Amino acid sequence: MPERIVTGLAAIGFLSDSTSPLTRESSMDDIHAYATAVEQAYGGLFNMPRVVEYGDKLLEELEEEEISIKGVDDNDIPIIINKPKGSTPGQAILYIHGGGMAVMSARDAGFRVWARLLARDGLLVAAVDFRNCSGASTRDPFPAGLNDCVSALKWLADRDDIDGVTVHGESGGGNLTLATCVRAAREGVTNDKLAGAVPWAPSIAGPAHWDNWEEDEYRSLRDNNGAGISADQLVFFASTYTPNEEDWKTGEAWPTFMTDEEIALLPPVSLHTNDLDTLRDEAVAFSRRLARAGKLVGHVNHIGTTHTVHLYTPMFNAADISELAAKSVTAFASRAC
Repeated sequence: MPERIVTGLAAIGFLSDSTSPLTRESSMDDIHAYATAVEQAYGGLFNMPRVVEYGDKLLEELEEEEISIKGVDDNDIPIIINKPKGSTPGQAILYIHGGGMAVMSARDAGFRVWARLLARDGLLVAAVDFRNCSGASTRDPFPAGLNDCVSALKWLADRDDIDGVTVHGESGGGNLTLATCVRAAREGVTNDKLAGAVPWAPSIAGPAHWDNWEEDEYRSLRDNNGAGISADQLVFFASTYTPNEEDWKTGEAWPTFMTDEEIALLPPVSLHTNDLDTLRDEAVAFSRRLARAGKLVGHVNHIGTTHTVHLYTPMFNAADISELAAKSVTAFASRAC
């Protein structure tokens, strides 16, 4: 890992021991309490004053508004929209933030920064604040968050001023990116406007690997364990998303288990992984399936980086890494312009 990334991540505590105190015997209440504590810690990082300041500077060239739409469950879904000032972009990104489907909000400054960086390249970016399955806000398990993302995609595709939509998200948002595209295609709600998907470091294998992650075929779960995000933390977060074991091998919940028929429903996919990430190998395996199905446009493995590091670099004054990473997404999303 490059020295400035190591130094920066260490300074914000991201490389400290992240092993959870939970066990298989822990109650769901204990798991939720732990997730809430993790959310508070990450919230402190994502909303650091320097991150807020950097995000405010980006707003000098952007228009931002927050609206609310109705979801399929008759719930209110906040949507944060960014676009360059005075522009009418025809291409849009539906951005689905990370947090294991369990914690964090599109309103957190770190995610706002990323959405604004994407919009700065001439796109309309709509960030959906879907229902979480744990943490301090809502505790709505699968499929609540997925339902919200599909509702947001339908709303965006229904806009007359939008010609094409790319769905993008990292970590848990990468899971929801793939699941949203499949569900939307199955339900025919995108008006043929779904242009592509960009999952970044997606969390897609879930708790089905709970008992054997140390010997699993996904070596990165073992080899990169603790490099910013621990394998056991992933498993416990996953259990709050799908508390019912019958969902552990459901493709819309955990895309690793998508059938060939479901993969055939996906739009063109540009997949990103971080080389020093626990989640790397499950995404690599999925990428091979995409390639065999003719759905993979490209796979970028970011050498020398840990899990979604592009979200953290504004926290230690290395925003140029985030800016370059954003262009790797917007270049794909803008290809139809």
